[in-house]
Amino acid sequence: MPQIVTAIDIDAPPSKVYEILVDSSRYEEWTPLLRLLVGSYRPGSRILAKITLPGIPFVFDAKVVRCDPAKGLAWKGPSISLVHPVVCGEHYFDLMDLGNGRTRFVHGERFDGILPQVERLWDFLESKLRPAYEGFNEALKRRAEAAG
Repeated sequence: MPQIVTAIDIDAPPSKVYEILVDSSRYEEWTPLLRLLVGSYRPGSRILAKITLPGIPFVFDAKVVRCDPAKGLAWKGPSISLVHPVVCGEHYFDLMDLGNGRTRFVHGERFDGILPQVERLWDFLESKLRPAYEGFNEALKRRAEAAG
């Protein structure tokens, strides 16, 4: 199963990092990756999101699979499970309490279905997503640490 995993340590407690993650109405203030995220953060609820990669705006819907202020947030899309044999992804933000008001933020996505298995497609997708996820991590770190 192809996947992307990125991580960064943040000098802010998990509760602060989670608070920023679920305040999607303010994403435009700090992240160029997620330009829109609407819906409620409850397991099973649907969200609608728009990500912007270099030259590639992409709108998708997904179902929330995890939302825990102490552990993080995850969704799986598209929300229509009939499409999952062709392509699906589970996007996650994991929070690990490092103690002393610090958090290890692990940001990634696991892909499944026949499309992500196509090597040329996967190489293209990873080359766009990895730097975008790392940029999101850096922006989140700046935001959380500035909030003090």
